[in-house]
Amino acid sequence: MLYSLTKLPTEAKIYRLINLNLFSGSSDTFRTVVGGWWNTKRAEDSMSPCEGGADDLETESELVFRTYDKAVPLLRYFDHLSPNTDPDVTSIVSEYSVFPNEKIPIRVFGTTGVSNDKYWKDLFLGGSFSGEDIKAVYNEDVFMYSYFESSLPYPVIDAAVIKNNTTTEKIEISYDYNNHLPTYEEYVRNLDSELLIPNFYVLTNLQSYDLSDLYADVASQYDVDVINYATLEMEYPQLDNLFIYDKNTWPIEVAKTQDLALETAKQRTYISSEYLSFELLSNPLCDSTQEAIKHKFQNMFLDDVAINKLYNVDNIMQYAEYFPYYIKINFPFYKNFMIDAIDKASEVKMDTRFTDCIIDNNYTTRFLKTLKEVFNEDLPSLQPEEINYAIELEYLSSSKEDPINYHLEAAKKANIRTVDFVEMLSYTYNNYNSVTDDCYFIGGRNLYRDAVFDDFGEYRFINTVSSVDTLECAVSHVNNENVFDIRGLQNLLYQNEKQAWSEVVAYRIQKVGGKPIGDAREQKTIQNYWLINPPCYETEQSPPKEPEGEWIPGVAVETDQGPSNDPPVAPADCLEEFNFIDTQVKYGQNYTYHVFAYVLVVGARYKFSDLRLTQGISVDNYDESTGLYGLEFYDPKTGEKTEMLYKPETSFPSEFATLVQEKSQFPYLADFYLNSEPCIKILEMPMYSKTLKVLDNPPNETDVVPYQHLDASRQVGFGAFYDSFADFKTFPSVISSRDEQLKEDYMHARDLLEGDALPFESVSRPRYLEVYRTDIRPTSYIDFNNKRIGLVDLRSADSKESYTTEFFDDKILSNKKYYYLFRILNEQFIIGHTSGIYETELINDGGYLYALFNVLSEEDLQQDIFVNPSKKFKKLIHVQPSLTQLSIDAHEVDYNERAETQIDKVYVGSADDLIWGKTFKIRLTSEKTGKKIDLNITYNLSSI
Repeated sequence: MLYSLTKLPTEAKIYRLINLNLFSGSSDTFRTVVGGWWNTKRAEDSMSPCEGGADDLETESELVFRTYDKAVPLLRYFDHLSPNTDPDVTSIVSEYSVFPNEKIPIRVFGTTGVSNDKYWKDLFLGGSFSGEDIKAVYNEDVFMYSYFESSLPYPVIDAAVIKNNTTTEKIEISYDYNNHLPTYEEYVRNLDSELLIPNFYVLTNLQSYDLSDLYADVASQYDVDVINYATLEMEYPQLDNLFIYDKNTWPIEVAKTQDLALETAKQRTYISSEYLSFELLSNPLCDSTQEAIKHKFQNMFLDDVAINKLYNVDNIMQYAEYFPYYIKINFPFYKNFMIDAIDKASEVKMDTRFTDCIIDNNYTTRFLKTLKEVFNEDLPSLQPEEINYAIELEYLSSSKEDPINYHLEAAKKANIRTVDFVEMLSYTYNNYNSVTDDCYFIGGRNLYRDAVFDDFGEYRFINTVSSVDTLECAVSHVNNENVFDIRGLQNLLYQNEKQAWSEVVAYRIQKVGGKPIGDAREQKTIQNYWLINPPCYETEQSPPKEPEGEWIPGVAVETDQGPSNDPPVAPADCLEEFNFIDTQVKYGQNYTYHVFAYVLVVGARYKFSDLRLTQGISVDNYDESTGLYGLEFYDPKTGEKTEMLYKPETSFPSEFATLVQEKSQFPYLADFYLNSEPCIKILEMPMYSKTLKVLDNPPNETDVVPYQHLDASRQVGFGAFYDSFADFKTFPSVISSRDEQLKEDYMHARDLLEGDALPFESVSRPRYLEVYRTDIRPTSYIDFNNKRIGLVDLRSADSKESYTTEFFDDKILSNKKYYYLFRILNEQFIIGHTSGIYETELINDGGYLYALFNVLSEEDLQQDIFVNPSKKFKKLIHVQPSLTQLSIDAHEVDYNERAETQIDKVYVGSADDLIWGKTFKIRLTSEKTGKKIDLNITYNLSSI
């Protein structure tokens, strides 16, 4: 027997998906009274076992599990339960089912706590007994069991604050901004659809082809519309040159002498210098190509062939940085790892048997396309079913300021969309013609890709055989006890460690964006990427040959096998993580990405049937000599006698006895069938969602040198010098609400925490110098909001370059302080690091003008907050009543009486003229200025 190795919360987020009928108080009432159910910890602490349960999951709760023990049921009227798996008494539910199914007789043994036969009947079917309403513990509803445990990667931003850096599985949705191509960005901004933007996968795939052979017979090898889209209607056919250094514009000899940085070299490839900057703008696509691409690119497929070619053979990730910008998503491929339950020292093996069924039987293309049609709700006869589950999540949580990790567990309800895998296979078997064509398989044409778009039945045999072979493969695995093994009630009411088989078979990345539409102002789905969970290839592939010619690190050069960027190595045989690149986005526009995993779960569908109960054969049916009860079985719905289902305990001595009669040491018995069969569902499990936009990085800091014009112009000036990049700087200080929003968008998109250093330099050039001025001493940078007095364009008039030095002069009043602040905006209007605040005053001393400059930092702006803004006056003047005003007069007190009766006879003060209740005026006069201040002092007595 094999079991799955589960991860720890220190490695990944652990989630458990639980059917709601597996909770206490659910419609599976029999489970509630015998055990094997979940409950919320709050309900478990405060309610009876039959209350609470899934209804208490409206808010996040911690779950507890009540173990089932057939020898100790929870209901006090049940002594124990016993399934009978003897082949003589078990039977098949339906011989027409493709899966193994069986009926197992179950016997419940009642205790002497049951009042009589009627009460025994009311326990199972419900009723009223002696004024008490009894809820039925038995029904014949169909229930599902698909409880399983799996893991989700931690978002990078969450993993960053977990102490000791223990997380091994992470998911990242972020972006890279590599090159500022203004004409390209303007072109993209004006497109009516993101789907017309150059696609990373299409271009990197085509660059690896022998294009002379491909173009000679395009229609038989590739989608013609995609070729026209990529080659700009064949105006730029040399796609194999895209990632090669442009020696015509920048000779390699010049590059060597300038010692080009890696990023600079990648910006000087043909994709930047020609394709995106010039050819794309000069050669617009014809209307028919545009409409075809906008239709097909709504859904992009990466089957196992495409993933292997692109990621293992072509190593397309080496070309990502050649594109100006893109959204990137990274997450690990989830694989099952199994170990022998008995021999714990045995080898851990990867087990992806159902994914292998799909791939090995050439069903991948049909599977992905049908999966897309089901969950996009394109098929009226095969719609996804939305099922409410409980999801329990176990994970670590912390914060940047917190020194420890917190181990948390929480559960809540969640609606999960599902489809029955067998119904899906049946659909593809019976419906071999294509229903939709709003999709495209990345890569060239092949038999199986063409077959899924068959409109006339030409590929009927291919489509039918792949469906049948996959179904037969799935059935063979379900017959394996490692996948599905339900024998009796003990295993049906699984324990915590008994999970349904689960396996991630595919993923989807959904991109949502664009202008809001409709009354709800919702954004539409722009595009979906569907990909198979790729297998690990056992055969090693030969490494490519050494490139001929000169190789510059980071720069692709011509070889006889196409362009190559890195020293060639043998491709990996197992892709452990997926790196997704989306170049079809517009700069500065928000997009929301949803990542889903499609989990295949082999659960159970079960129900109870054929209930029969016992009643005493006679009024006195107990034999004291044997200690046995004489019982007979009957159908509680009809009242007619019926035979038992369970194998007899003790045979009646009478030759006239039948299977209706039974002798038992227990006064009450109940027999019924447990009907069960496997059920394979594919669940759409959300992994992570994030909204972000592509933004340039903040410009560098500005060094400022102040000076005074040595004339009567009353001008001061400031020289601004653009500083070099410093990778220890945090995000620039904000001035306006726009700055604050920009900071929030940037930090969120980059997965940065407050106070994190920015490792990225501005890609676009410094373009503007902002000058702020206020004549009131600021308390923070926000005080400069709406105080901008200058915006200096740094661009050279005769080139696209920008000056890095600029001077700003300003005329000011004398003997008045001004406060100046400077910062740079780059060409994308991203704010740069602020300069120091320059406190400036032009002193006029009898006609002689001179300037005073003082540099204030952000810390200098902070004002002290006085907790006690007062000073005791005692050291200067002390006014106090004399002793005769404060002495106690108690001569009238009778000390033999109770104190409470004598309190009115106690007086304060013995002077003739007491001050209590009177107000006195004290006037203070300054000897220096003559100013006066009056103090009104009233003396009052406070009662005790």
